[in-house]
Amino acid sequence: MVNQSLLIMSISMLSCVKQPLSNPEKKIVMLGDSQVNLIDGSFSGGDFSSTWNELLGSNNTVKLGFNGYTAQDIATFGSPTPLEQTVSESPDIVYLMIGDNDALTGVSLATTMNYIDVICTELSSQGIPFVVMSLFPLTYALQQTINGGSGLINPRMYDITDSTIAYCDQQGYEFLDLRTSLCYISEMDGLLYLKDEYSQDGLHLNWSGYNKLAVPLSFNINTH
Repeated sequence: MVNQSLLIMSISMLSCVKQPLSNPEKKIVMLGDSQVNLIDGSFSGGDFSSTWNELLGSNNTVKLGFNGYTAQDIATFGSPTPLEQTVSESPDIVYLMIGDNDALTGVSLATTMNYIDVICTELSSQGIPFVVMSLFPLTYALQQTINGGSGLINPRMYDITDSTIAYCDQQGYEFLDLRTSLCYISEMDGLLYLKDEYSQDGLHLNWSGYNKLAVPLSFNINTH
């Protein structure tokens, strides 16, 4: 379910415009799946091509985004794993966005949360500050057609995000809810959807979406 009280509360915490970074040299790692990786525009058909450095006005942001990766993949796949790569960068802060592919492929919620815990525990044990970010649900149109029109994907995304919020609250980790910037609650069914104008395919962000994401993200970076 969508925790609407948290969404409403988070609106007041969002800045209206992207903020210049107070320290452009701060080393930031953006860790996650294709939502992190595709800022390069490789899935957009040439509509845009950018970097996290350009988007954020940073001189020192490292992109560790992996198309198709689940939380388990981030923690365990490859040598070094994405998690090991992140630690080796010795970042000042990590922003983690993972779970889309868990929802899309039907990974159990327990498995997803187990590996989110593995990632967060390792970062914490290494003394690396990190922020876990929310997932974005699909657009209404894609939710109606994907996976044979099963309607299962967004509820899985809601469950992952809500479980991650509860997990971060329990563990004392920071969670950044980006959904109020890019999503809306439908009057038809009361559920949360990604706005069409911020997506290139109903799932991945377009350039307008990344710029909208940069507003609360830049605000958060400046609090660290």
